Amino acid sequence: MLGLIVVLLWCVLAGLGSGLFQVPVANTLLSDLPEELRGRGVGLLNALMVNFTVLGVVVGGLLAGLVGIAASIVVAGAVLVVAALVLLAPGLRGGPGDKAGTPEPEAVA
Repeated sequence: MLGLIVVLLWCVLAGLGSGLFQVPVANTLLSDLPEELRGRGVGLLNALMVNFTVLGVVVGGLLAGLVGIAASIVVAGAVLVVAALVLLAPGLRGGPGDKAGTPEPEAVA
């Protein structure tokens, strides 16, 4: 019974995480695309996200089968740490997300 509860909690967590990631991305896409392409754009986004999720599960399963479950978790964690550091580096250097020096918008009377 404990295993079933853990799997169900993991599914809830994954579903919430997916929704919390997908909604802002879809919203940004909807605001940037021309009106005649919005439906196709969001449909393509959803198809890519679902297919890459399935691909990640398949590759993760194959990796776990080849090198062992514990080693595959360590490899996945190392990849995530590297990705987090790469994404964090521009923010630490004052990269594209830095708003310093940007003039404040003028107040509308």
